[in-house]
Amino acid sequence: MRILALNSGSSSIKCALLDLEAPARLEVRVEGIGGSAALVAGGERRPLGKLDYRQATELLLGEVSSRTTAPVDAAAHRIVHGGAFADPVVVDSDVVAAIEQATALAPLHNPPALAVLRA
Repeated sequence: MRILALNSGSSSIKCALLDLEAPARLEVRVEGIGGSAALVAGGERRPLGKLDYRQATELLLGEVSSRTTAPVDAAAHRIVHGGAFADPVVVDSDVVAAIEQATALAPLHNPPALAVLRA
């Protein structure tokens, strides 16, 4: 099983592709979102210019896709404050609405997380 784990922050998105049947782990991140962004993967740093979270997520996922051909079985994203959720949930429109309503509790983190979910 291959799981893509995402974690967006106030100016970055990090991801790791974990293969539960092999020790392989692919890590990619985009730093400096909203300013001078850079993609970091495989020990290389590539300048990207100014990006928003949607653009950064698309580039990050494109980079992951370019480095592996095997399908991803599941994806997970850590959200700083999801409202009443205490356990992992499958994201649907009700979950997105609850995260939007909790944005005042994590104003630097929830808007980027929502942008990543939508992308």
